[in-house]
Amino acid sequence: MIHKMSLFFLLISSCAPEIDKSDWVCVQKSECGTGWVCDKDTSLCTRAWNNQNGVYSDRLVLGSSQPMSGSQEDLGKGMTDGMRAYFSFKNNIGGVRGRRLDLVVKDDAYNPQTALSNVQAFLEGDESQRAFAIIGNGGTPTAVVTQPYITDTKKSIFFAPLTGAGFLRKNPVNYYMFNFRASYVDEAASIVGYYTLHSDLKLTAGQIAAYAQCHKNQEEILVPDSYGQEGIDGILEALGLEQKDLTIGCYDKNTSDPAKAVDTIINWLQNADWVISASIEHPVDVGIVMIATPVPAAQFIQKLKDAIAANKINNEAPFRNIGAIHCGIISPGGNDSTKSLLEQYGKYKSFETGVSVDLSYTENTLFSAIVPAPWSMSDAAIKYREHLEAYSPDLQPGFVSFEGYLAARLFTEGLEQNGRDLTTDTLVDAFESMTEYNLGIGAPVRFGPNDHEACESVWGFALSELDASGKSSYTDIQLSR
Repeated sequence: MIHKMSLFFLLISSCAPEIDKSDWVCVQKSECGTGWVCDKDTSLCTRAWNNQNGVYSDRLVLGSSQPMSGSQEDLGKGMTDGMRAYFSFKNNIGGVRGRRLDLVVKDDAYNPQTALSNVQAFLEGDESQRAFAIIGNGGTPTAVVTQPYITDTKKSIFFAPLTGAGFLRKNPVNYYMFNFRASYVDEAASIVGYYTLHSDLKLTAGQIAAYAQCHKNQEEILVPDSYGQEGIDGILEALGLEQKDLTIGCYDKNTSDPAKAVDTIINWLQNADWVISASIEHPVDVGIVMIATPVPAAQFIQKLKDAIAANKINNEAPFRNIGAIHCGIISPGGNDSTKSLLEQYGKYKSFETGVSVDLSYTENTLFSAIVPAPWSMSDAAIKYREHLEAYSPDLQPGFVSFEGYLAARLFTEGLEQNGRDLTTDTLVDAFESMTEYNLGIGAPVRFGPNDHEACESVWGFALSELDASGKSSYTDIQLSR
């Protein structure tokens, strides 16, 4: 009889209408009860939707750890500006399925441990401050520590970090990892393809070298770090070489000094049979694939071209046999900064085919990019500029903020396809069902159960010589793989 009475009261209580606690004043979660959390901003209880972090009836909280200060702050601010431009537009028309999108950004100053602490706070910190997903984090070093943590907690997806690192692109795919951009390997291979296949160049494998970001190993020898090695792997794959057969100029990422790398390249050229056997009348071109951040990239170009020009002016063999120095740069988010530095350096004197000339450091320099030109007339670029003007009128369009904008737009499309009943697992299913989506960039964008890399396309942009005002301009070029 007691057992039956207990069952009766259990059934009655389960059918009772749920109490609306949205006007309850609170300080901590325990005061709100099961299924509710305490919103620290309002000091009121609010519904925790489906027991998911950051999902509420009226909003969705997204977290991002960015270098908003320090040496890479342009990356963090650019990515954040782009994401916020699209989310602001979306919120202005009602959000997604009745929820506004709240992007919370924490500064990590490009420090891996700070980034990890930020992500831990988003996923396992104070419940009222937790985020549903981690989106657009900036940098490879920070992703090294945050991605394993996100995967292990199984509480969130890691969406569209600003890095082309290969460890985020495993096969089989990581269930919680979704990339928007192409990899560094893709970018390096595309630059090599341009150098070897373009009708006006057709460089051989022997005419191509690398300039890469490095660090000191346990023996205090400079070797490529994870970022530098990714690009080198792309070069080797495209040329069919082993690493011992590729000349690599290293710069220490802790000092950014390119001097040793310039010496390495000069020594390579000085002893290259294909340079020695050329002539002033029929000079040979050189291709350097650069995996470098803006300052060491620009300084390397300046110092290398100065060194070769000085030898030409002095009629030193075999440097007089060298034609153009082509520099192809992989620098995530660094295109505009590198361009600006090269413009500041201005021009230099050289001796080409027996004639004294003034050349711009910008000449024969190209960049790879994982988005089309922000100034293009593609559908996505037009809307990006409109939304940036509407919600951040003081900002200028740029490659990094365009990447952030596109990442936010793609993420939002996944939310739309998911529907209102939202969990991490249902969002993964929604993304994996996006086997074809028109993002408006003129390139295929897709996910699938065995493909978590949305876009593998790489765009190219060449710099012009300086004009009368000391400025260079971008020209679209077709990269090849």
